[in-house]
Amino acid sequence: MVKRMLLALGAGFGIALVDVWLSSATVSNAWDLDGPMFWYVFLNRAAIGFFVAIVGIVTIHPLLNFKMFPIRGAFVGIWVSLSLAASVFFDDTATWGLFWMVILSGAIYGVAIDVFATKFSGQGKQLLHPENE
Repeated sequence: MVKRMLLALGAGFGIALVDVWLSSATVSNAWDLDGPMFWYVFLNRAAIGFFVAIVGIVTIHPLLNFKMFPIRGAFVGIWVSLSLAASVFFDDTATWGLFWMVILSGAIYGVAIDVFATKFSGQGKQLLHPENE
């Protein structure tokens, strides 16, 4: 589980920096560490990595009985991105297109982190075995 956490957090931090870089194309102060924009985007995307690492132990949906990989990464990405997506409406010039773009990018980042972490550290019961620590 520790290996998955480190891989997913590392991927989350990497994706967070990429997302801030992509945001800097339209927002001039995206790299301003004193302003809120950098921290909103960076911490939101890093949180996707954290929560994807935790849900890696769930492999089968408890109610509907279907395999969760890699759908769980998309669900986590969407859920965590809702706060960032809602914050785009603090600006008067924001559109629904930007809202859905933030949600979609969160889903893509969640799937990417989940696939990466699962490929290199595993999932489910193999994460909880003491020899994997």
